[in-house]
Amino acid sequence: VRGGSGEASPVSLASGMQRRSHAMKLAPFLVGCLLAAARARAADPARDEARNHYDRGVKLASQGDYRLALDEFEGAYAAVPNFSVLYNIGQAQIALGRPLAAVEALSRYLEQGGAKIPENRRRQVEKQLAEITALFATLEISTDAVGASLTVDGREVGTAPLAAPVRVPAGAHVVAA
Repeated sequence: VRGGSGEASPVSLASGMQRRSHAMKLAPFLVGCLLAAARARAADPARDEARNHYDRGVKLASQGDYRLALDEFEGAYAAVPNFSVLYNIGQAQIALGRPLAAVEALSRYLEQGGAKIPENRRRQVEKQLAEITALFATLEISTDAVGASLTVDGREVGTAPLAAPVRVPAGAHVVAA
């Protein structure tokens, strides 16, 4: 701002110098924050571990080794839980003939992914779930032994009395209390 004589006003000159001084003091701080954020993104060991597990899982699945692929996908999800990995876990479970585990993984995928899942993928997964669940039966278990641990085919399903029927693949099963 210039006064009537063409010289800078002392008040505006001082406040301008003050603003520049603050900006000069803030600049190293802001640059430091940006560098720290970049380093954190670049050196995130959990994310790197998850990515390595996931990549190995994809490679193993493409080779038809679904058992080891499942281990890798589960390792990826354990390192950094991301809903998209649940899709791969579900597909590996289907390939291994484990419909109950597949339904669990794919249902969690839909729940956790919500609106982030593209509509065509959502429809495909819902269709898979409908096809798989059509192969199930429900088993109602009742016993006089309140509080007894109940198992179906060696897998614990809860304690008596059960709040809801148990879903099982169609066929013969061993039930124990």
